[in-house]
Amino acid sequence: MSTIKKIKPSIKIIVFIIVCLFLISSNKNLSNFYGFHIYPFFSYLLSHCSDLFPFSIFEWIFYIFIIFFILFIVQLIYDIFKKDKKKYIQKCYCIFYVSSILWITFMLLCGINYHRDSFATCIQLQDVPSSKQNLILITEKILKEIQSIDINDFDIQHVQDHCREAMTQLSLTYPSLKGFYPRVKPVFFSKGLSYLYISGIFTPWPVEANYNQDMLLEEVPFTLCHELSHLRGFMQEEEANFIAYLACHHSSHALIKYSGELEALSYCLNALLQSGDVEMYQAIYQQLPDHAKQDLQDQALYWQKFNTSLKDIHEQINDTYLKLNQQTLGTQSYQYFVELLIDYYGGTS
Repeated sequence: MSTIKKIKPSIKIIVFIIVCLFLISSNKNLSNFYGFHIYPFFSYLLSHCSDLFPFSIFEWIFYIFIIFFILFIVQLIYDIFKKDKKKYIQKCYCIFYVSSILWITFMLLCGINYHRDSFATCIQLQDVPSSKQNLILITEKILKEIQSIDINDFDIQHVQDHCREAMTQLSLTYPSLKGFYPRVKPVFFSKGLSYLYISGIFTPWPVEANYNQDMLLEEVPFTLCHELSHLRGFMQEEEANFIAYLACHHSSHALIKYSGELEALSYCLNALLQSGDVEMYQAIYQQLPDHAKQDLQDQALYWQKFNTSLKDIHEQINDTYLKLNQQTLGTQSYQYFVELLIDYYGGTS
């Protein structure tokens, strides 16, 4: 009983913090103030610390957590069978504390940012009607960009540095992107990410961006810029895609630019297919340089190898996670990237 009495005040403090975080996230002014003035401090401090390590800190924290979780569950089941009520209650409190700390840190380092102003709002991006004509126009524009890139100028050295430089250069135009850009860490067991159809991942513990090093080289720069945009607090997936595209598009590095344009074209072509315009899809695809066609085919073949039930499970989990965090379209929100491209280029309006 004495142990329970000691714990209760701490539970009240945790509940108070949780209520405060709910209030902040439910109020646009408060979430904006936190996201644009307080979060950058945490991001700067923690990303600097994580950048000191060449490996993915989160990956190893995850493995250690899984081991301890399994041992904890085994011990909990043992206590239940032994009918040791005191130890059972202590473990229940332990679950509450760990869960609460994880949720609180998630909200402070990630969750509240889902509720603040979007990047499109920050840069005052004007809404343009998303007609098929506008979709075709931007698809053809991106096609021309790909046709103009000299693949003989591809330099695969120091891609990390070039991506960070691209994000830094973009922040000169868009101040909301200013800040420190750490290394995006390769995940050691990247094959596991491939089975989950994950090319990159941002984790609030410890404000670190990671990427799948097994995927094709042409996908890497866009992914790096996408994950780095999350460090600036822009959590919406379609906006992270849009920011990554802008960084790649304006980069002077041929491989970085090609990666962004090819990814954008892939999204636009998918949108054309979904609109039912197969004829226009094929007409634009046929105009692609042979190397770009090959790259798109290689990407499709690579990911097709991992089209298993694990992919479906992860997609459902990700869909639920996104919907719980203000992205009502779930995984379909990635495709909204095309709408932002139409707004950016202005269409025919």
